[in-house]
Amino acid sequence: MIGGSYWMLVPRPILVFALVFAVFVYGDEARAQSCAGFSKRVTERIAGEHKGTQDLLVIGDFDGNGEPDRAFFVNWPAIKPLVICLHGQRRTHKVTDVSSVANLGIRPAGPGVYDHACVKGIGPDCRPGQKVRLELNGPAFELFTYGGSSRIFHWTNYRFESFWVR
Repeated sequence: MIGGSYWMLVPRPILVFALVFAVFVYGDEARAQSCAGFSKRVTERIAGEHKGTQDLLVIGDFDGNGEPDRAFFVNWPAIKPLVICLHGQRRTHKVTDVSSVANLGIRPAGPGVYDHACVKGIGPDCRPGQKVRLELNGPAFELFTYGGSSRIFHWTNYRFESFWVR
């Protein structure tokens, strides 16, 4: 077709479907990028034994509203905060600060029962009244040191709490 548009050859129902599909597929990502710090997230480790992109971003429905949320590290000069961006929100929830992500990662933690590290004899003994078992009914995520300690971050009472498992 000389001087014409190829889009004119595509039937209108297909164009409408393509537009709706693009809004649904890219809508979540666009909302996540509007979340504070998502554009400045750590996307790759450049130093340390565990170089690369693995274990730097976790996606799951952490707050139980049926929409995908994201957990990631923000690349600030002195610290690397671990934050969660709840679906559709512009702000983030900071859960902890780390000095480096060279030997740290995050991964999904699914529903199940988890024992506290003190029950396993790792670290100090369990204190009286300390919560020693975590029962998760939905997705959460785990912050871990490769070959070392880890803790699960889970949504409860409208905030994130941590629970040491190793």
